[in-house]
Amino acid sequence: MRATRLFCVCLVGLSACTFESTLPPELPAGDETLGHPFYHEEEVRDVFADGNQLPPTLSVRMHACGKIAYDTLGRALASRGVDLTSMVPDSAGVLYRSGSLMLGAPSYEARVPEALRSTTGGLTRLSDILIAAAPELIAKMHTRPECQLDGQPAPLFDERGCNPLGFACLIGAPPAEGMMGLCNEMVARATDRTIGQQLAVAAIAAAYFLCE
Repeated sequence: MRATRLFCVCLVGLSACTFESTLPPELPAGDETLGHPFYHEEEVRDVFADGNQLPPTLSVRMHACGKIAYDTLGRALASRGVDLTSMVPDSAGVLYRSGSLMLGAPSYEARVPEALRSTTGGLTRLSDILIAAAPELIAKMHTRPECQLDGQPAPLFDERGCNPLGFACLIGAPPAEGMMGLCNEMVARATDRTIGQQLAVAAIAAAYFLCE
């Protein structure tokens, strides 16, 4: 009986509804291209035959690229000297803790798993975190035992400029060919050397942290 009453209510509600057409307006006679955003004069052929595709090895990596896990990001930053418990406004720790939702962290209470892909908001927050973390990374990373080489610290910058050993510890892999040259160029072009170093650290870290 209850289901019948609900069904009747639905019918009554539907009888009061009006439906508007969602079809595009008719085009003026004699001009089939007017207002059509997907019109092409040329015949559509093989869209993969223009020679502008990525190499298979890079294409596979790009399509398999996921999001760095929230806890993994935290452990990576903390192991390189970033204070995730900091209460300083706009510090890396504050941005990390307050950005868990944007960064796709799981919500165990709501039975929501970790997100597999980054969002625009998540990528923006991750970039903000890395920029905020750069001063701490430059100042503290070489003091961490993880960044000691034969008992000697490997700072991100030395008297020669960007140190590949330091950046290898930051990103967990040897820097790609030419990366240190770009790093030195970024520092040299900055109006302030300190800011240039911080932006270089954030940019190189982002190139690796944006994809797990």
